[in-house]
Amino acid sequence: MFKKIIPKPLLLFYHKLVGILAAFLYGFPARKLKVIGVTGTNGKTTTLNLIAKILEENGTRVGMISTAIIKIDRESKLNESKMTSLSPFALNKFLRQLRKKKIPFALLEVSSHSLEQSRFFGVPFDVAVFTNLTPEHLDYHGTMENYRKAKEKLFHNVETSRKKKDTPKVIVLNADDKQFEYFNHYSADLKYTYQIADENFRNKCSQKILPFPNKARQDLLLAKKIKLEPHKTTFELETREFNGQIVTHLSGLFNIQNVLAAIAVGLSQQVPPTTIQKALLKFTGVPGRLEMIPNYKGITVIVDYAHTPDALKNVYQTIKPLIKNRLIAVLGACGDRDKTKRPLLGFLAAKHAALVIITDEDPYTEDARKIRAEVISGVVQGGKIEKKDFWEIPNRKEAIRFAIEKANKGDVVMITGKGCEQWMVVGKEKIPWDDRKIAKKILNLR
Repeated sequence: MFKKIIPKPLLLFYHKLVGILAAFLYGFPARKLKVIGVTGTNGKTTTLNLIAKILEENGTRVGMISTAIIKIDRESKLNESKMTSLSPFALNKFLRQLRKKKIPFALLEVSSHSLEQSRFFGVPFDVAVFTNLTPEHLDYHGTMENYRKAKEKLFHNVETSRKKKDTPKVIVLNADDKQFEYFNHYSADLKYTYQIADENFRNKCSQKILPFPNKARQDLLLAKKIKLEPHKTTFELETREFNGQIVTHLSGLFNIQNVLAAIAVGLSQQVPPTTIQKALLKFTGVPGRLEMIPNYKGITVIVDYAHTPDALKNVYQTIKPLIKNRLIAVLGACGDRDKTKRPLLGFLAAKHAALVIITDEDPYTEDARKIRAEVISGVVQGGKIEKKDFWEIPNRKEAIRFAIEKANKGDVVMITGKGCEQWMVVGKEKIPWDDRKIAKKILNLR
């Protein structure tokens, strides 16, 4: 309540003081680590976990904080905080643990909120990765320009810490993103840019292949001859350092971009290309990201974290080859967050799915009925008729049950919005939750 009435500059000053205090209290642990940060609207978690797999395949121990998983060497657990980037105290405590265990790499998912709020004060990033930028968190940042500028702080960090010359600084950028040029002007010792160059998919990309400014040693990673399959993706990789075939169990065009980003980081850390290939082939995915729920009912049930229009569209396009009959979509929208995306989520579900079930996600302090109504407005705009091809079922467990019971052999039930999150927040109450466990239980009872 108090946060809503305190002027934002005063709040940001408070956050910076907290960041400074945490860094001093824990002795600036990041200074003795090699820190890799991944930022962007979508793809951060998958990219970060891919990087971890590549480094580990090369025999390197890593620590990682992602939206889905927190990992210290071989010990990993689900991130139950419901935060992409932890508080400064939790972050610095984690980094100090890595130092004590002599783990050289810290892999961090970096949100725009955390950058704006100085949560990474005292953390000199060695590698910064930009995945993409689409409308999100506009309730907090106000405009896309402010949102982008918050993301840019990560690259400013790399550029500034470069002056210390302790280790080579690396920037990895997605040249297929419309915001690419804003990030490309930051300097580094090494700069990698990745792009989909397959002519069959060029219309889905926003940039032409661009020359680099002559500020750093640079390489361009191109994905060519792409073959998309339901459970596998193959493409030819062309770089200055390596040309060869890449095979991954991840599906979808957007995951090729995640893979390219991770390959670039691997190459920047002198991981041999053959080791990178092996790591990618072994990587089976991230919990709650296009995660299939096994069953013997002849239906496909998938849980995914997609909660932005761009992510939802990518997910629906990716699973299209799996749909032998109908797509049944279960979704909602988060409370106390950007309201403008809610009708868009509903519209996308209406356009891609035969049946749509609108339910609660994380209402937080908002009226859940109002949130659902805003999503439903998009469903109606997409041409769906209530109780014929769309339903409103507030109770999320009952919504998942209804979708699974509606499903016939060959149907795909797509449950989006929460992924592997372990809590649902209603008001101030955190309720234990896991879409995957609920779906499994319903499937076993069916």
